[in-house]
Amino acid sequence: MWTVESCAKKSVYDEPEHQLWEVINNHNPNYKLKRGYILRIGRVQLKIKDYRIESAIMLSDQISSPMEDNIIDIQTKESKSNSPEDVCRICFGIETSSDNPLLSLCNCTGSTKFIHYMCLKTWLSSKALERIGSDVISYYWKEFQCEICTCFYPCKLLITVIVSVMHSGKRFDMVDIPRPLNNDFLLLESINKTKGAIRTIHMLIPSNTGKVYKLGRGHEADIKITDISVSRLHAHIKCTPKGFVIEDNSSKFGILVHLENKITYNFCDNPLLQFGKTRIAIAIQE
Repeated sequence: MWTVESCAKKSVYDEPEHQLWEVINNHNPNYKLKRGYILRIGRVQLKIKDYRIESAIMLSDQISSPMEDNIIDIQTKESKSNSPEDVCRICFGIETSSDNPLLSLCNCTGSTKFIHYMCLKTWLSSKALERIGSDVISYYWKEFQCEICTCFYPCKLLITVIVSVMHSGKRFDMVDIPRPLNNDFLLLESINKTKGAIRTIHMLIPSNTGKVYKLGRGHEADIKITDISVSRLHAHIKCTPKGFVIEDNSSKFGILVHLENKITYNFCDNPLLQFGKTRIAIAIQE
C-alpha cells in the first residue's frame, strides 16, 4: 500500500486549478463515488452531497452524514440591538429569532442590507425551475444572487450556499430538497462560482439496482449540464449493489476527482494525477 497527499493550501472552492485531482478515464472504469467527493467535469464542479444504497455492504454507505464545506461568518442582528435601518428588506420587519435570524449575505448597505432567513428562502424557492425526468429530479436557479447589488450569495457555507447557512452553530436550509424515505438516492450539487453560472441540484432516485444515468450537455442526457466544456455524453453514473459509480465516456476533458486528504492505493494501481495543466502517471514496478 502507498499513499498520496495533497499539499495545496487554498480551498478547492477558490482555486480549483491549484488543487490535486485524480483523473478518471477509460483505464479506471466504475469509480466508486463517496459522500463529499468533488467532481470536476469540464469547468463544472459537482459535489456528492448525500446518498443511500440499502443493499450496500459498507455501513458507511447506509448512514446519511452531511459533509461540511468551508464556513464563513454570517452577520446577524439581535432584536435588542437593532437600529431603525436594521430591517428586512422584504417584509420590513425587525423581529429576529433563533429560527428566523436577520442575515447580511451580500454587499448591500443601509435599509437593504438585511433580510430574514425565511424571506430569503421563500424568494429563492420562487426562482427555482424544476425538471422531472426518468428517475431524476433537477432544480435550477438562474438567479441565485442579490437582485439589487448582483452579488452572488456566499458559496462558502454549509452545503455550499444553495443548501445551508450557519447561524449560532445551527444549520439552516436555503432550499428544501426532500430525501426519499424508502428508495436509494444520490444528491449532486453544483459548486461552480463562474459569474452567471446556473446553480443546480440533481436528485437521482434509481427505480432499480443497475440503473444507468447519462451525464452531459446533449438532449439525451438524464443529468444535463449546459456548459461547452462538457461533452454531449460525458459520463455514466451507475447504481450498483455496492454503491454509485461513475464511468467516463471517452470525453474530451475527462473527469477529475478532488484529492483533499490522503488517498491510499494498492501496488497494482496506476493512478493518473493532475495538478494545474500537468498530468502525472504513477506506476509501481517490482
